[in-house]
Amino acid sequence: MAGPITDRLFRGIVGTAPTIIWMDDAEGRCVFVNKTWREFTGRPEADGLGDGWANSVHPEDRSGFRRAFLVSVARRQPWRGEYRLRRHDGAWRWVIDTARPLFEEDGTYLGHVGSVADITERKQAEEALRLSEGHFRTLTLAMPHLVWTMEADGGCRYLSAGWKEFLGTVPNRNLWRAAIHPEDLAGVDDAWAAAQRGQSYESEYRLRRLDGQHRWLMSRAAPLRDIDGGLLAFGHVGAG
Repeated sequence: MAGPITDRLFRGIVGTAPTIIWMDDAEGRCVFVNKTWREFTGRPEADGLGDGWANSVHPEDRSGFRRAFLVSVARRQPWRGEYRLRRHDGAWRWVIDTARPLFEEDGTYLGHVGSVADITERKQAEEALRLSEGHFRTLTLAMPHLVWTMEADGGCRYLSAGWKEFLGTVPNRNLWRAAIHPEDLAGVDDAWAAAQRGQSYESEYRLRRLDGQHRWLMSRAAPLRDIDGGLLAFGHVGAG
């Protein structure tokens, strides 16, 4: 810091901040952790200084996190990383650590100052979504149907393996429309327009298979919405 007054102000402001704040020197050694770090980890300030803070990082994350951070120190660049930090009760919490370099007015590099936020709930939600998507894909593999989801703007999000077997290629919306029997296209477009308005639909039409034959399909679709009711995508199931 520029002097004792500035240093005192800095420590006074961040010392009681509701988020973890830390500072290191030009060699990447920690020289300050605030009260929130001490309360979160249950460790005294001395344990967080130097390289001691790393003892609170999960062993599986420690070396990679440290290596990536030191690259940012050497390059004097902003840095962001995610890792697990041990809380005072022994629980491992996912956190995101964001830091920016500090410079004197003459350009001398002083170190980095960073803040740490708990993102455990976000990580748990991401894992739940990953498992849900995995279950969905496993289910569609076992179904004798053509399953797909489309974004609200019409872009394809997911296609089951049966689509490639049926058409001989992975279709986009243009290829899919081109494979629809010309006599059925108007009805399919009407159904698609209803879907874009967030409505469920049921439609029958003929689709040209890999061998050139048109096969009748019964297609059902329902909107997928976010927690606020906004339209995210459409889930479709087609059966011959």
